[in-house]
Amino acid sequence: MGMPQRRITSLPPGSAGSASSKMMDLSPSLQIDVDQVIGQQVLAAGVQGSGKTNFGVLFVEQLAQYSVPLVIFDKESDWESAVDVFPRGVLATRDNCPSGQDVLDHGLQVVYALSSWDDEDERARLICSVVSQLISWAECQPMNERVPCLIVLDEASYWLPQRRGTSLSVDSYKQLAEAFKNVSSIGRKRGLTPMYLTQKISQTSKAVLNPGIFAFFRTGLKNDLNAYLEYIHSELTAKQMKARIAAFSDGKAIVLLPGGQQKIVTFHRRKSEHISHTPKSQAALNKYAGMPFDKSQRYGTPVIAPEQAVYTPEPEPVHVYPVKPVSAYQQCEILLKKNLLLTAEELHQMTGGTIGLDTITNYRRMLVAHLRNSYGAIHARVLAVLQVDAEISDTDLAKHANCTLDQARLHRGKTE
Repeated sequence: MGMPQRRITSLPPGSAGSASSKMMDLSPSLQIDVDQVIGQQVLAAGVQGSGKTNFGVLFVEQLAQYSVPLVIFDKESDWESAVDVFPRGVLATRDNCPSGQDVLDHGLQVVYALSSWDDEDERARLICSVVSQLISWAECQPMNERVPCLIVLDEASYWLPQRRGTSLSVDSYKQLAEAFKNVSSIGRKRGLTPMYLTQKISQTSKAVLNPGIFAFFRTGLKNDLNAYLEYIHSELTAKQMKARIAAFSDGKAIVLLPGGQQKIVTFHRRKSEHISHTPKSQAALNKYAGMPFDKSQRYGTPVIAPEQAVYTPEPEPVHVYPVKPVSAYQQCEILLKKNLLLTAEELHQMTGGTIGLDTITNYRRMLVAHLRNSYGAIHARVLAVLQVDAEISDTDLAKHANCTLDQARLHRGKTE
């Protein structure tokens, strides 16, 4: 393909006292330094069964060994078994759901089993909530105390479609798009690295696809092959390149690395068991081949008269949400958002006096700086839009000033 070859270290991952001690061993011909991954968006694209998910889990399993916090939004239960491989792994369900703050405070490596939430809009709200918490909490940390965190979104074309679908409400699509747009635009400086897995890159929002580490697996779909060729360079013709990609075996992909390096690799197998494979014929043989069968046995569903067919719905299960205590820091944030002029002594009293005054003073210093910056930046954007069009609607003002509708109305009132 005329692709430049990358120099590969011959030392195995984990070799003490060498530069390779932080190498991720992804294939016989591809090892990447962990610190080169941090801050680089990762994308894996390919049809079902092409090896895309194996690559994603393999990548994350190796990154997890360096205690990097992780959040993985798992739609199809492809990732649940990986929790046992992660050193700080947690399987999150509706009844045991770590927040973004929990992840960064405790270095958690969390797989969110989305199937345990009731419906797609509730799952979307969970994703947006965790991502927003990660951004907000990382932003509150001093620069020298921030840690990296990988955010994995499986089935990205479903959650972040190029054209809005009908599976979710309009609000859910907007909130997801905004959350991951923020991850892509401001996440890097806060240590947040996005990873997207998608079956259809052509149907995945271009707004979140930034340069980074790309792995292009097998696909035969015309639009996706055309999208691949927007990134891949080759001496082959487009027709030849498409035919080669469409014939890739499972686990084989073209990988693009930061700086434009490109190569074809076949990835190692993931360490954890892939428990959500499509059932194969062997499963049927294992279950039924030795089972006794009587051809004379009769089957049938009894016909019920319409008046007898009364449907009695099962009572809805009552879900009990665990109530997480609000930390002193969060109490200070809530109070200062209402009144930025509160002193440290006043905050100390209003939060119950259980935390030392020096700690409250430090919280106040960080929060006041953050809230003033946020307030001033939003006000400046609103003012700039109004200077161009003073009659603009509140909805359009919020859109162009990149703020909420309530913020747009508040800051417009401040200028009048």
